[in-house]
Amino acid sequence: MLEEFVWERSSRTPHDLEFFLLAQGDRRLAAKEASCRQDIASDGCFAAAMLSLFEEPLQKYGPWYYSRLFWECGMIGQAFYLAGEAAGFQGCGIGCFFDDIVHRMLGLSGWKYQDLYHFTVGKALPDPRLIDLPAYD
Repeated sequence: MLEEFVWERSSRTPHDLEFFLLAQGDRRLAAKEASCRQDIASDGCFAAAMLSLFEEPLQKYGPWYYSRLFWECGMIGQAFYLAGEAAGFQGCGIGCFFDDIVHRMLGLSGWKYQDLYHFTVGKALPDPRLIDLPAYD
């Protein structure tokens, strides 16, 4: 990854989680650009790009493991949904994203790691384009 990353652990992060501060600053535009220019990535509380070891597990277990990596990202997304709701927020998986942009932002090259899924947490805004209807009888 980029040499200028600071790799600092937050004092508020539980010790069993490997979350690190890489850089400080306003990253809203970067989150939006990386997530197909969607406002939900830049306007919420946080947006996450889920990266996975990629080349090694596929070589070790075979091509079928590709779907397992997405399953694991989905489990993390479910945890974000639940934690967000418990804190009074809402979560949203972001299915459209530009993995090459994320890789450039992080200084990644090759296939060792791959950006597989994006997610954001924030407060939901009503969308007048959507209609809620009662369930079918």
